[in-house]
Amino acid sequence: MMEGYINQQDQYGNVVSGSYEFDVEVMEKGTNLSMPVADLVLKDFGHSVQSFSFSLHEPGSFMLTIFDKEKNTLISNMPYDFTVYIGYCDGINSIVNGSGINNSIAGETAMFSVFQRDAYLYPSPVMLEILQVQIVQESDSQIMRPTIRIRETTNGSFYSGRPNYVVTDVMKIASALVFYQTNNFTENLDHRSTDFDVIYKPEKRGDYEIYVFCGNIALNGGYPFRK
Repeated sequence: MMEGYINQQDQYGNVVSGSYEFDVEVMEKGTNLSMPVADLVLKDFGHSVQSFSFSLHEPGSFMLTIFDKEKNTLISNMPYDFTVYIGYCDGINSIVNGSGINNSIAGETAMFSVFQRDAYLYPSPVMLEILQVQIVQESDSQIMRPTIRIRETTNGSFYSGRPNYVVTDVMKIASALVFYQTNNFTENLDHRSTDFDVIYKPEKRGDYEIYVFCGNIALNGGYPFRK
């Protein structure tokens, strides 16, 4: 939902009373295609202030233009650039797969991947530090510390990763599906991505539970992966 306010003033900055009719147009940057604004709502707040709101259902960068219909001119500070972000990651639609989610060999490196999607199946980019993974050995509740990294781009030129340090109680995960981390990784984490690789090395044989979180949202519908 896009919301804002219009302060009605004349060319000298004096307040203009009444409720003027304004029109709103949204164009996609780069293509200059006009986007439909079917649910535009204008409300008179009094004191020469109007609010406006509308919805856009596609992510991207856009330009907002508000017109004075009566004078057929733009209001000041137009056009206004804004960005529509996709929804937050969805615990069901996000995908976790790879050989390391089902099988691994003690003492050998294993890996699986996480692909974050929102409720509409669109890619859902988050900061690297938002993604959390905890691997717990069922026999003694020992917690492993995997490394999480952003997947390389197609040209292989980008890499950013971090150790995933976690301090928590395994029973809290099962009941509340949240946990807390201590992260001493000093590399620049100002990167967003939808696709991540998780790398770990199990030291012992046995059964493990793998919990994957995007913030406080548990992926896989809140259930751990077992291997």
